[in-house]
Amino acid sequence: MSENNITTTIITDGFYRSVNSIRYMFHAVKPSEVLFHNVNEVPDFVNPCFPLFATLIFLELGVKLVRRENIRLNDGIASVSAGLVQQLVAQLTRAFQLALYLWVHNRYRLVDLQWNHPSTWYIVFILVDFAYYWFHRFSHEVFLLWWFHQTHHSSQEYNLTTALRQGVLQHISSLFLHLPLALIAPLPTLLVHFQFNLLFQFWIHSEYVTSLGGPIEFLFNTPSNHRVHHDTNSYSRHSNYGGTLIIWDRIFGTYVAEDRTLEKRYGILNNQLVSTFNPIWIQICFLVFGAKKVYHCPGLGNKLRMLFKPNNVRPNSKLVNAPRPKFDPKLPAFMWVYTMFELSLFLFGFEVYISLKLTAFLNLLSIFLLIFTLICVGCFLDDVPYAPVLEAVRCVLTVFTVMIIFPDFLMIPCHYCSSFFMSSWVFSLSITFHTM
Repeated sequence: MSENNITTTIITDGFYRSVNSIRYMFHAVKPSEVLFHNVNEVPDFVNPCFPLFATLIFLELGVKLVRRENIRLNDGIASVSAGLVQQLVAQLTRAFQLALYLWVHNRYRLVDLQWNHPSTWYIVFILVDFAYYWFHRFSHEVFLLWWFHQTHHSSQEYNLTTALRQGVLQHISSLFLHLPLALIAPLPTLLVHFQFNLLFQFWIHSEYVTSLGGPIEFLFNTPSNHRVHHDTNSYSRHSNYGGTLIIWDRIFGTYVAEDRTLEKRYGILNNQLVSTFNPIWIQICFLVFGAKKVYHCPGLGNKLRMLFKPNNVRPNSKLVNAPRPKFDPKLPAFMWVYTMFELSLFLFGFEVYISLKLTAFLNLLSIFLLIFTLICVGCFLDDVPYAPVLEAVRCVLTVFTVMIIFPDFLMIPCHYCSSFFMSSWVFSLSITFHTM
C-alpha cells in the first residue's frame, strides 16, 4: 500500500471514529447496532472518544483566547489528570463489579428481557437514567456519598475539562446504587447505556452553550440546566441531578431553571481544602476531611449518624458569598514546556497501556507508574520544592518498568520509539536536576 493510501486510510478512519463518537455521545444509534449477547462483546465506547474530547477542549481554549478570557491551564490539567486516575483505578475494580452484577442477575432477576429486542434497549435506557438520577441525588444529599462525589465539584472553573474530573471512590457507591438494576436489565445492554450516559454528560459542562429552549430544555439535561447544578449560589443548591434526561428532576421536585442575571460561582464552599493540582489529593482530601470529623464525633452511634445523615442544610449566606481566591501558582515558561512534555509522555504511555494484555503484576506496575506520573505533573503545577525529587524517581521507575514489559525495547539502535524514549528520559533528568 502506498504512503498516500495509508494517509487516506488514517484520515478516513479518524473521521469515522469522530463521527461515531458524536453519535454515541448523543445516543444517536439504532438499537440493532449496539445490542450484544455477551459482556465480552461490549466495546469500550469511552476511551476511543478521548480524541474528540481533546479536540473540543482545544476549541474551547481557542474561544477563550479569542475572547481574551482568563485561562487556568493548570486547573484544566488537574481535571483531566483526576479523570485519568479514575479510569486507571477502574481497571482494577471492573472484574469485581461485573461479577457481582452477573451473580445477582443470574440468581434473582425478575424478568427475562430478550437481549436482541429493540424494546430492551429503550427499557434499559430509561432504567439507567432513572438510577443515575437517584445515584447522583444521594451523592449530594448523604454526607458519606458527598465526600466521594466532591471531587467532581472541586474545580472553580466550569468547562469541558471539568466533565473529566471524576471521583475514584464514586465507583463504590455507583456499584451498589445501580445494583438493583440487575433484577431486570441484562448486563451487556446496561454497560452500553452506562457508557452513553457518561459520554452525554461531557458536552453539558460548557458556559458557551446558552439555553436551547423548548422541548430540549424541558426533556434533556443541557449546559443551562447543568450550570445550575454546579453553581454554589443558594438558589441552586441540591438541584438538577439528571444524567441524560432532566424530567426526573421535574417529577421529583429538584428542578431549578437557570437565572442568567446572577453571576455563577463554581466549586465548593470549602475550596481551601483542594488548593492543589495533585490528582491524588484532589481525590482523597474530602474523605480525609470527613474522616477527621467522624473521628472527633463522640460515640459510635453519632459517628454512624454523621456518615449517613442528610447533607441538605443550607449554609450561612456569609459563607456562600465569602471571597474564594483561586489557587494559581505562577510557573516559569520552561516549567510549563516541561509539564506539557511530561503530560504528552503520559498520554503516549496510556495509549500503549490500554492496547496491551498484561499479567496482574505488570498491570499493577503500569497503573502505579501512570498515576505516579500524574502526581509528578501535579506537584510541578503546585510548585512544591520536592517535585524534582519525585520526578527523578519517576524517570528511574519508567526505565525499570519499560525494561520489564519490553525487554528488547532499548536494544534496537534505530527503533523510533526507543530513540524517543531515551531522549525524553534524558531531557526529563536534565530538567529535574536543573530545578533541584
